[in-house]
Amino acid sequence: MNTDAIKQMMRFHKDYHYKPVWDGTESSLKEIEDYRRELSIPKHKTYIMPAGDTRPELIKMYPLVFELCAEHGYNMSGRDHIIAFDTERAV
Repeated sequence: MNTDAIKQMMRFHKDYHYKPVWDGTESSLKEIEDYRRELSIPKHKTYIMPAGDTRPELIKMYPLVFELCAEHGYNMSGRDHIIAFDTERAV
């Protein structure tokens, strides 16, 4: 990650959002939270997306991400393109 460039963009664009993908593991959550803190990103600008490259994988992850967001004060962002088109590309 080019953290310096990200910080510069955050200074220039005040209406940014941090949208990491969470795979359901504690180590991934720690990485997401550590980076959020490093960049001083408020939780209200953080949208957690579920990991998964297929519709079935995402459907399994959605409840976990909803629970995580409710528990930790993040927002949740879906991955509607995968729900709609599954593994189809260039649609």
